[in-house]
Amino acid sequence: MKKETWGCVAEKEVFLYTLQNEKMKVDITNYGATLVGIHVPDRAGQLTDVLLGYDCLADYQKGTSYFGALVGRCANRIHNDVTLDGKTYALLKNEGENVLHSGVFSTAHQVWEVMEERSSETCLWMHLMDKEEVGGLPGTVEFTLRYELLPEGSLSLQVEGMSDATTLLNVTSHGYFNLAGHDSKAANKQKVWIAADSYMPVNAVHHIPTGEIASVEGSVFDFRQLREMGEYAYDHNYMLRTSQPYVAEAWCEESGIRMRMKTNCPCMQFYNGKWIKRQKGKGGAIYDSFQGFCFEPQYAPDAIHLTGVAKPVFEKQQPYHFQMILTFDNTIREGV
Repeated sequence: MKKETWGCVAEKEVFLYTLQNEKMKVDITNYGATLVGIHVPDRAGQLTDVLLGYDCLADYQKGTSYFGALVGRCANRIHNDVTLDGKTYALLKNEGENVLHSGVFSTAHQVWEVMEERSSETCLWMHLMDKEEVGGLPGTVEFTLRYELLPEGSLSLQVEGMSDATTLLNVTSHGYFNLAGHDSKAANKQKVWIAADSYMPVNAVHHIPTGEIASVEGSVFDFRQLREMGEYAYDHNYMLRTSQPYVAEAWCEESGIRMRMKTNCPCMQFYNGKWIKRQKGKGGAIYDSFQGFCFEPQYAPDAIHLTGVAKPVFEKQQPYHFQMILTFDNTIREGV
């Protein structure tokens, strides 16, 4: 396993690790347990980096888009404060009246400990004690994470968590993908399929679900057939048909690269990068609106305040498990 020194945060060392097998190569940093690069072969056999990101630690610290990060302990938006076991916790807001991606306490901003004795050329283990903070969610959570390359051309992410008090646990992987290559043109002409018959409309002011679970039938939110993302501003939660082997797929005609996702989560946030701010990315690439899209498996945003959805409330010592598997292949034509 290749290991490169990347710097320090709060006197903790940060490294860039590279996992590789015959099918793919993946770059990961222990700052935020962040995916930095995913290199997979296009239809011509050329390795293509399909993940947006930065060249150095400082840019990840300054960035506001959570490129590639492991986001938690509660991903997405929580509106206002939360009540758990009869006690109300005043959360530190970072988006108006919302807490987005757990704000300053996010796992995306912490340095994870790499368990090198358990890691290998194709597997990277990390550990984090996510401590209770004033203004944050209750409980100290012990997280263990494993990135693993599988022989069939898949990247597996498994996260285990356990808290010493009732809390919210809802992590996600916040990768931005462009299957033509991170440094190519906008990705909005690439095609997407989502195994979901319903989605959650959002409040225009707070950008959180209204509580309605709406059918995708006859709407711009219907991705039950593979089709172009287009220029509509998608940043919505989909209720997944989790009985299917794969719950989402994306395909790029230009490169032939296809990505399919498995997860144990009940929902997925689909974001097509409409609000990516113009900025410099890896290798001098310039990122802008629609440059990359996100498949974020999770519980529904603000689920703690909604009815009719699973809530990410975990009691003291109750095990939490998150799974996401991304499988990449390349095709000559659509539908292969």
